[in-house]
Amino acid sequence: MACTMSLAFPSIARRLLACTAPFAMLVAAPMPAAAFYQASALPPLIAPGDPAESLSRYLRMLASNPRDFNALTGAGRAALMVGDPESALSFFARAEEIQPRNGRVKAGLASALVQMEQPRAALKLFDEATALGVPEAEIAGDRGLAYDLRGDNRKAQADYTLALRNSDDPEILNRLALSMAISGDKQGALTMIDPLVRKGDRSAYRTRAFVLALGGDKAGAQRIADAAMPGPQAAAMGAFLGRLPQLKPPQKALAVHFGRLPSDGRRYSDAEMYADAVLAKPAGQPRAAAVTPAPRADAGLIPSGKPLGGTAEPARRDDGDASKTASAIAVTPPTRMSAPRGPEAELASTDPEVAAARAKAKADADAAAKRKADAAAKAKADAKAKADAKAKADAKARAEEKAKADAKAKAEAKLKAANPERYWVQVASGKNKADLPKVWAKLKADKPKAFGGRSPWVSSWRMSNRLLVGPFKTDGEAQAFVNQLAKEGMSTIQFTSRAGVPVEPLGGK
Repeated sequence: MACTMSLAFPSIARRLLACTAPFAMLVAAPMPAAAFYQASALPPLIAPGDPAESLSRYLRMLASNPRDFNALTGAGRAALMVGDPESALSFFARAEEIQPRNGRVKAGLASALVQMEQPRAALKLFDEATALGVPEAEIAGDRGLAYDLRGDNRKAQADYTLALRNSDDPEILNRLALSMAISGDKQGALTMIDPLVRKGDRSAYRTRAFVLALGGDKAGAQRIADAAMPGPQAAAMGAFLGRLPQLKPPQKALAVHFGRLPSDGRRYSDAEMYADAVLAKPAGQPRAAAVTPAPRADAGLIPSGKPLGGTAEPARRDDGDASKTASAIAVTPPTRMSAPRGPEAELASTDPEVAAARAKAKADADAAAKRKADAAAKAKADAKAKADAKAKADAKARAEEKAKADAKAKAEAKLKAANPERYWVQVASGKNKADLPKVWAKLKADKPKAFGGRSPWVSSWRMSNRLLVGPFKTDGEAQAFVNQLAKEGMSTIQFTSRAGVPVEPLGGK
C-alpha cells in the first residue's frame, strides 16, 4: 500500500500507513471524527489500526453479497479511514438505497463530503443524521470542520468542544486550535495544543506552524518548516505559509486542512514543492506538468502513488474561490451517487448479482413511480368527480331556490291581481270572525239609510278582523262616507287595503 505526500485532506491514508518523511509532519491531514469510528461502534471486522485490511475484508464480503448492509457501511468507514472519500461515498450511497432512513449512513455520507470539500452538502446530511437519532457528539468533529470550511468558526469550535467532551482525540484538538487561529485567537490556539507539543505529537507541530502563520508570525512558522523539511522544500513551504494571513476564513480552513490556495486551485504535493524550489524554469518558459524530485537519503521511507489506487486528483479551479469544491465528481444530490469507485469497481461491473440487483432496483423504482403516477391520477380524478358532484348539487340547489322564488313571486302576483289596492270604511272589528254578521245586522238595523244597499266585507288584521264597507272608487269618497256617519253620531275610519291584502265578502258571499 502506498500514498502521495500532499497538503490535501485525503492524506489521512499517509498517517495511517506510517508515512515517516519529515514533510509529513507539516502536511499530514486530520482523521475524521474519532467518535464515529470508535472501535466499540464498529462491526467486528473493523480494525482501527489496520483499516486497509478491514476494507479488503469488507470487499470480500461484498463479493459474496453486494447488498450486505453491514459490509457496505463497514467498507464506507474503512474507506474514510484510509483517505478514499469517493469510494466511501459510493459505499454509503449503496447502503442508503437499502436503508434510506439510517442516520449513521447519512453521517457517513456527510463525512465523505467533508473530505471532498463539499461542506454545504455535508451540513445538510449531518442535519438529516441528527434528525434520525444520531447523537450530535458522534458527528461533531467532522461537522465542525464543515462549519470551518463555510467560515462559521463559532459553530465549528462549539462542535469541536462537544466532540472533545466525549473523546480525547488529538486530531479534534488540532482542529479546534486551527479554528481558533483562523478566528484570530492565536494565543488561545497555541495554549490549546501545548500539551500535545510537549508530548512530541507530530501533528501538533504541524498545527503549531499553521497557527503561527495564521497569526502573522511567518518567521516562527518558517523555523518549524526549516527544522522539519529539506531546505528547498522549506523555502517553497514559506510561500504557502506567507499567504495564509491574507485569506478569508473559509480559504484559511481550506488551505490548512486541504492544502488549497485560492490563486489557481492547485494542491501542493511533496514533488511540486521540491520541483518549484529546485527546478523552477526562467520566466516565460513552460514548466513540466509533473517533475520527479531528485533521489534523497530518506527516499525509501517516503511512500508514493495514490491511496488504494482509487482516489482521483481533484480538478484544478480557475475561479479563484477557495470556498468551492475542486472535485471533478459532481454530486447533486450527493446521496444519489451510487456508481462504485476505487477498489470495488471491477466487482460491481462483473458480478452478475450486482447487475441483477441493479435491474431489480430499477424495476422497483419504475414500479414505484408508476404507482405514484397512478395514485396521483386517481386522486386527480377523484377530486374532479367530487368537484363535479358539488357543482351539480349547487346547481340543483340554486334551481330549486329559484323555482321557489318564482313560485312565491307568481303567487304574490296572483294575490295582487285578485286583491288590488282598494278604499274602504271600517265600521267595526272583532276577534271572532263568526260574530261579525250579527254586528253588521245590528248596524244596518240602526242606520238603514246609511248602510242600506251596501255590502259588508272582512279583512284579517293582526289578532282581529276588520268589518268594512265598500269598496269606494277613491279615498276621497271613502272619507266622505266617514264624515257622513260622523254627523249621525257614528265613529268610523277610512281604510286602504294595499295590493295583495286579502279582503273577502262577509260570510263568503
